[in-house]
Amino acid sequence: MNLNWSLCGVHYSERASAHPHCSLAKREFEDPEGWTVDAPGYGRSEWRYLADMGRKRPGPGALGRPAAGFSVFRNWAHLFLFLWPFCLMSSNTLTLTSLSTTTNPPISSTKTTVNTSPPSISNETSTTNQSSSQTTLSPQPNTTMTPTTAEPEKDRNCSYSVDNVEFGLKIKMTISTPGNYIVSVAEKRGPIEREEIFLISNETSTHNITSLKPCTEYELNVTFRDLSGTEIFCDKTENKTTKTTGLTEQEIKSISCNPGYFCYQSGWNINFLLSKNNIFIEDMNNNGSYRFKRTYDKMCSDLVLKFPTENCSKDTFTISENFSVDFIDPEVINQTKPTKLPAKIEPEFPSSCKDFSVEYKCSGIHNESVELSDMKPFTDYSCTGDIKMNNVSINKTLPPVQFNIDCDFTVEKLEISTTNTSIKLNWETKSDNCQDVLNKLDELSYHCSCQQQKGDGRYFTIEEKFFYQTEGRMCEFTSGIKPFRNYKCEVRHIYTGQKDFEKANIEEKTKPGIPDQPHDVVVTVPENNKINVTCSLDYMDFNGPEKIYFAQLQGVPGSSKENTECKFQFEDLSYSTSYTVEVFTFNGHFTSSPVRSRVDTRYNNKAPIGSLVFLIIFIILCAAFFILKRRKSRNVNEEQKLFSTVIYTNMPPRKHNEGD
Repeated sequence: MNLNWSLCGVHYSERASAHPHCSLAKREFEDPEGWTVDAPGYGRSEWRYLADMGRKRPGPGALGRPAAGFSVFRNWAHLFLFLWPFCLMSSNTLTLTSLSTTTNPPISSTKTTVNTSPPSISNETSTTNQSSSQTTLSPQPNTTMTPTTAEPEKDRNCSYSVDNVEFGLKIKMTISTPGNYIVSVAEKRGPIEREEIFLISNETSTHNITSLKPCTEYELNVTFRDLSGTEIFCDKTENKTTKTTGLTEQEIKSISCNPGYFCYQSGWNINFLLSKNNIFIEDMNNNGSYRFKRTYDKMCSDLVLKFPTENCSKDTFTISENFSVDFIDPEVINQTKPTKLPAKIEPEFPSSCKDFSVEYKCSGIHNESVELSDMKPFTDYSCTGDIKMNNVSINKTLPPVQFNIDCDFTVEKLEISTTNTSIKLNWETKSDNCQDVLNKLDELSYHCSCQQQKGDGRYFTIEEKFFYQTEGRMCEFTSGIKPFRNYKCEVRHIYTGQKDFEKANIEEKTKPGIPDQPHDVVVTVPENNKINVTCSLDYMDFNGPEKIYFAQLQGVPGSSKENTECKFQFEDLSYSTSYTVEVFTFNGHFTSSPVRSRVDTRYNNKAPIGSLVFLIIFIILCAAFFILKRRKSRNVNEEQKLFSTVIYTNMPPRKHNEGD
């Protein structure tokens, strides 16, 4: 190519998109090789006018130098199409250099109108666009173009007809302007399904619209879009129906497909026909292929596709395929994971699959084989099912089922029984997920503990026990249990390596028992024949509801005394006598063993004085008696001596008997 300046003043080597004056609207007019025309200072309406002028025969005196600033196409036919009207406009007939334009309006929403029609070209352009809104140009200087909203124009120089072709319809342009066209496709009285843009290079070009629905009436609308983005409706020359032809069995072909899928190919859009057969299309390619699966409920039945159409019943036919195990899609078979022990996996086949079953093989965390009946809680398992038909494998496996069963052990019906020296707990273990395998769970154990209440109200643990479930659901405490005490006991389950489970609590008081002996027994003798007794004992050590002290003198009847306070006094006792004092406690049920203390009363310090006085008096009396007696005895002796003297002296002489 000779790289020099064109007649219009633009270098051939320049690309329109690189030209400093090339706007977006002008780039849209770029030819397939990437070259376009650039006219600085011209708006989109002028471009439309120039394009129209390019199709007119030049009049006399049209020769002259075109306006400068136009890039040249490499396609010479296209170059001539646009250079010719530019050269015409450089003549004295019409001057366009003084036109001023407004901002480009949005595509498909505005059109450009000129207030004054150019008188010098009105006759030539009267046959171009006959409509209520014509695009015209005014030779008057400073004419402004106002954007207004309106429907696309009708262009009598843009018309088309519609004919049937294989798998669709054909648009044949009868009169057309070279450029881009848009065809909208919609079913009759339906929404637009698609739009296609096609390029028309001559007045008799055609465009095929395929992959339509068979036996369906369509509405096609063709629109021409000019350089400014203004859309102009094209006229349909014939009012013949635009109904597609019918579907034949030969126009649907079965093609190879992945196992479990059905694949068909057709130049028609048969999606709606498959939908009428309860088929869900999973994949649809541009080459007209359709991939689908059987619906879940019909997975094990023969495939029967009926293709009756409401608009052309004569084309009805049926495509069928007999059932094969290839129809089985393991991915869609629902497998219910086990949530309880013993584990059980339940695959759900559709009702049409009556002779199918599944055999599962399971493994544990170390890939060791495990039977479903031997599974344990809190362990990861993976099971794979082998699909069988009439107990014979079809060499298809279900996706692995992975699960871990959680057993939430709870203590129910916790009961407590007590004596005055023991506590016994009984309960039932409940588990929603593992109730049927409790006796097989070797790693299940129990924890029991009891706390005793102290005098200040606080509790302290007396004993804890751990044992496995094989020993039964019972624990007994005997060590450290005291009578008539408040106890708080709890039971919870333990499973190796797992968190603590919820515990159950119960409170109870032990039965009354033998009270403790009194402490700090003190026996005193405040007086010679009096004994005092004091002692103490914590109220809890009475081991019963009542708190009574008893004291008595051993072997002394009637000496027993009782009091709520350990203070006793024994009076009027014998002096200098040994006594044994017994002190014990009583709680309303039991009596403690006595605490004995031996004590002696002192001698009577008043008794010697009395004896001495008595002795003195006795001695005095004895002495007085002796003296008196002695005196009396002396007097008697004197009297006897005197009497005998008297007798001797005064005795008369002895008379003799008269017989003597």
